[in-house]
Amino acid sequence: MEVAIRCHGMVATKNALFQFPEITLGILPGIGGCIVPYRKWPGGAVLFNEMICLGKPMKAKEALDIGMVSKIADDYYELIREAVDAVKNLQGKVKRIPEGKVDIPEITVPDEPMSGKQPLSKEAVAIVVKTVKAGAAADSLSEALEIGYQGFGEIACTDSAKEGISAFLEKRNPEFKK
Repeated sequence: MEVAIRCHGMVATKNALFQFPEITLGILPGIGGCIVPYRKWPGGAVLFNEMICLGKPMKAKEALDIGMVSKIADDYYELIREAVDAVKNLQGKVKRIPEGKVDIPEITVPDEPMSGKQPLSKEAVAIVVKTVKAGAAADSLSEALEIGYQGFGEIACTDSAKEGISAFLEKRNPEFKK
């Protein structure tokens, strides 16, 4: 997902799902996922809050509605045709990721954060919220991305990250203490 959001454009199949599942591992999207979506598609901020903080997936139709994808295809073959057409139409029309501060709605997190039926680490969610808010308040994209990288460094050193990643590797549900 983080690589896709850095592309000049996206098309999707009608059954596509987009997700930032990192919070279920006690970490955050570390290569721009906490920063780029808010700057490229500010109308999707509420959805991005839920995706990044709670691991909620976004359906293709929601991605189309906020402008994250430009076309929805019925099948794989139509997807390839739409993608080729999109690339052909890019010449001279490449949009840059906007600079400056981004207004985002208040991020509300339940007292007991969950991703579906999986409890999340309160510690990790708090770091994610802090990172998203600081990144949105940054004056430049470069500064915002640096805040995202620092947030990843902070969260990677927590017990939550250790437990989440260990649980994933051991094919078990994490048991977050914080």
